[in-house]
Amino acid sequence: MQTRILLFILVAICLFFNGTTVQAQRYGTGVGLRLGNNDISRTVGITAQQRLMPRLTVEGIIQSDFSTNTTAHALIRRHSPVISKRFNYYYGAGLSAGVEESFVRNPDTREIIQTYGNRTTGMDFIVGVEMTLLNVTVSVDYKPISTWPAGRSFSVGRWASPRARF
Repeated sequence: MQTRILLFILVAICLFFNGTTVQAQRYGTGVGLRLGNNDISRTVGITAQQRLMPRLTVEGIIQSDFSTNTTAHALIRRHSPVISKRFNYYYGAGLSAGVEESFVRNPDTREIIQTYGNRTTGMDFIVGVEMTLLNVTVSVDYKPISTWPAGRSFSVGRWASPRARF
């Protein structure tokens, strides 16, 4: 448990310093928090986003519920303006990996077996909206995840992410 929290903090610090060293380049960078919930729990995370080309970004997310679920995600997102370039919607996909709990239904005994510490790999999808004001971007998104080999093969998360822009 303590090593998991220490690992989360170490990676968060590395992501923060990685994001701040990039600010000398001409790419848009954003670093911030990721707050939300999924089918099982509420999680907190760190998000870092880097513009690759106009309207195309890559995002890295590390999130945990500080109990049984810790995951890392890498996403490619395509942005399109709604009203202006400061208010847009986005969609994308990516991969995830982590350590999670899972639930397996046993139809013979009508039991649900819960297990912890399962290594998972998954495919993520994301769709959301974001608004930028005063160098702070706030986004709200919907992120379905299909994971394997855990007992649960599909979950949905709803998230909010405030990010500072560099």
